[in-house]
This record gives sequence, C-alpha cells and structure tokens, in this order.
Amino acid sequence: MERPLSRAPPSARHDADIQGGKGQIRTRRTPLSSVIRLAALIVIMIAVFGFLPDQAAEAQAVCKDYVTGLGTIKSPIGTGNAGFGFAVGYFTPTSRLRGAMAVIDWTGGFFMKTLTVDAYNGYHCVGPNGICADRIWGGDAQVTWPGFTGVVPYQVEVIDWGPGTSPLDDYIHITAFGYIAVGLINRGNIVIHNQDMQPGCE
Repeated sequence: MERPLSRAPPSARHDADIQGGKGQIRTRRTPLSSVIRLAALIVIMIAVFGFLPDQAAEAQAVCKDYVTGLGTIKSPIGTGNAGFGFAVGYFTPTSRLRGAMAVIDWTGGFFMKTLTVDAYNGYHCVGPNGICADRIWGGDAQVTWPGFTGVVPYQVEVIDWGPGTSPLDDYIHITAFGYIAVGLINRGNIVIHNQDMQPGCE
C-alpha cells in the first residue's frame, strides 16, 4: 500500500477506543537524561529479542522486519519533552512477533510500559524527502495518567526516512488513554532493520 505525499502520520487515523483496567505501577521522579540512558540500555537488550515473550497474535499483511527507536518528542502537555525507547517486530522473517516499549513524560504526568504487542503493520510512503517506511503496532500497556492507573490499549506509528536523511526527520505518533503525542523527534533516531521488501513494506 502506498501513501503519497505524506510526511507525518495523520493524528486521528488509527485512534482506538480506550477501556480502562486495573493495575498499579509505581514511579519515581528522575532526570530525563537518566531515563534516556536507561532506555538506551533496554533498547540494546530487547533489540536482540533474547528475553521477550512470544506473542500469539499476528496482524494481517504484516511486514517481517523490526524497528527500534530511542529519543524524545515534545510533550503534548506543557513545555517539556517525553522520552521513549522501543524495539518491536520480527527479528527474522521466521520469528514470532515480539516487542517492548516505554514512554516517560514528566511534564504531562504520563508513564507507559507495554505489556503486549498484538499487531505490527507497515506501509510504503512517499513525501517531499523521497521514500519512507511507516510501521504501526499496538497492544495493551500499563499506564499512569493523572487520575488513572491501569491497563489500556495503545497504538504507535513511526516513520523512518532511511539512510542519508537526518534522524530528526523521523516521526512518532503515540496514542494511549487520551494521551496523543505526534510529531518530529527532537533527539534520537528511529530505524527499521532487515526491512521487508514485499509490496507495501518496502
């Protein structure tokens, strides 16, 4: 599937109905730099998929590759940044779907740790900078949000413009329980690995 002349993911295209659940997570305020360093270590570890649980569900028209990302994006609330780290997808074409992601937004009071990755899709896209690759995944996550702590559905979309372009041209779109952060990353990078070249994924 080709998405013409698109640089940023539409803000409402993949919004999902959100239902709260039960659960508790405890958070402790730490500097964002410490969060990013910790997230970097987590991403390096989970990128090899050595300890992540298998996911039974697989999306239709999946792209048999995986994506990693680490960085920050402007918080949708206030003037600060939200930090993120993730590794999601298929480490090899015959691997099962696996992944993990964490988001910490001190300014907005939002914290998310994914529990499952139930779907992983991809799109081919074209924009002013040339060819890009779009990956979308979702599942359930443990979140803390002002007035609520529990398990909710989440969805994430990223756009990687590939080698030869600035990492700061990469986009990320995070949606969970009314929290919507979308736009250019302002630190870090998003990379698709072992990119699937079947139509719609290349």
